[in-house]
Amino acid sequence: MGWLNIVPLALCGIFLAMSVWILPIGIDNLRATWGGMAGTVTITECEPELGRTGGQIGWDCAGTFRSFDESVMIDHIAFKEFFEDRPSDPVPARVSGPNSTTAHMSGSSWVFQMGFGAVALGAVFSLPWWWFGPRASRQPATRPNRINRKNKKGQR
Repeated sequence: MGWLNIVPLALCGIFLAMSVWILPIGIDNLRATWGGMAGTVTITECEPELGRTGGQIGWDCAGTFRSFDESVMIDHIAFKEFFEDRPSDPVPARVSGPNSTTAHMSGSSWVFQMGFGAVALGAVFSLPWWWFGPRASRQPATRPNRINRKNKKGQR
């Protein structure tokens, strides 16, 4: 069973990669939603987002963020969400702070990002415990030896 132990370790690596990828996005989105600044992003550049088959599935855009009170302006800011159609008008967005490098669409779901990242991180720690942790004995159950007290003195 030694080589089979690679399976949970590989799964832990996959779950760790997923949590490291999505948790920072979710944390930044949470900070933007609850304590960040609202404003608009004027799109300055877009690149086509390609699918697995090579066809275009949307647009990956960046632009200039300007807060509604015009106290903050960030020159080059990228969106974490992609657009199905190339935007031409300013897009409402939120940023986590004046030094932010990513903008989030107003109303984007940080709950899914944080929930998915937490479940993936939980799997990283629970999978090895489940696989390598304490298990019940795998020996077959046997009946205990019973001593017949009547036959103890040789009586039959």
